[in-house]
Amino acid sequence: MLDTVPLDEERLNDHSRSFAQALFSARPYWREFARMAKPRHGSGMFLFVTVIPPESSKAEHPLIIDTDDDEVTIGFDSYHAHFHWPDFDEEYGNPLRFIDDVVGERLVVVSIWSGEDWALSTTLDAAKSVDEISRIPQSATIAKLRSWTGRYSRDESLPLRSDRIGG
Repeated sequence: MLDTVPLDEERLNDHSRSFAQALFSARPYWREFARMAKPRHGSGMFLFVTVIPPESSKAEHPLIIDTDDDEVTIGFDSYHAHFHWPDFDEEYGNPLRFIDDVVGERLVVVSIWSGEDWALSTTLDAAKSVDEISRIPQSATIAKLRSWTGRYSRDESLPLRSDRIGG
């Protein structure tokens, strides 16, 4: 478990301070969910934010944001992604836009399971169907979709199909 201490923005490393300023400018009330921790490499402290979604989301894990290793890592439920900051690009995307898309329910997190075994996690535009995910393993049996307020949260059974990847 990560050893965190109360946030003191002056003690954050430059990368973390830059992201914290942008995040709290967009979402000032999230400052109360922020802490900091000592990085694995380098000096200063990094930002660690945990935001609990509404219970209706059915998410097994909260929204977690950290700035360790000179990147921004954002996780929600069973999915996480890494972003460059402040020099984000189209390949990796803007972490602030990603947060807005998750909390605004334009994106849902999808985890694919083969029985009790996790197979993969990805994101999906809330208006799209699970059938549009291209790399679902043949053995997959269920897709768990989770959205911030739960509007799009559901579990979908996946019929066995031979056109999926793997064996």
